[in-house]
Amino acid sequence: SLLALDYPAYDVLIIDDGSTDRTAEVVSAMVGRYGHVNVRVVRKRNGGKASALNTGIQLAATPFILCMDGDSRLTPDTLRRALRHFADPRVGAVAGNVKVVNRNNVWTRLQALEYIEGLNLARRAQGFLHAVNIIPGPIGVFRRETLVAVGGYDTDTFAEDADLTLKILTNGWHIVYEEGAIAWTEAPENFLDLLQQRYRWTRGILQALGKRG
Repeated sequence: SLLALDYPAYDVLIIDDGSTDRTAEVVSAMVGRYGHVNVRVVRKRNGGKASALNTGIQLAATPFILCMDGDSRLTPDTLRRALRHFADPRVGAVAGNVKVVNRNNVWTRLQALEYIEGLNLARRAQGFLHAVNIIPGPIGVFRRETLVAVGGYDTDTFAEDADLTLKILTNGWHIVYEEGAIAWTEAPENFLDLLQQRYRWTRGILQALGKRG
């Protein structure tokens, strides 16, 4: 999906965060030049998602950076739709539209509805105020200057996305929502996995708020 993005020229950085399976072999095969796209793979010792994202940010040479999860898939016009908002110099980040791709049982269908009605609808309203309160992990686009100014992702919470969003907002930057910047993501397919995910989200958000309390 990254190679299919509708944009004149961009780089793709894949951060291999200490994989121990065949991931390294698969991503290594992608290295190279694909027309207007340059793909690079960087391997590092396992340090978690925030650490991997910070590695990518440090290596990125472009003024705008799109961060996403490894299991997400972007639609072709995602980058073009998101980057137009940076014409406003006050905008430090753009939150994208996350949709559930694996709608194959009652749990994932309920989450698909929740993402539409509970998460994305709220972000759309917050976007009018330029104050989206959480940039989702599957699709966030940032001004590199903003990420550098706030010190990138912190590694001391379970919700690095929420924590970074708070840092950006409290530093005076605007965050908007772009409905057309779509990332399809896989949702937990059983109750136990869903419960663990929501526990992690809740605990992480409380940690992020506690840091600024």
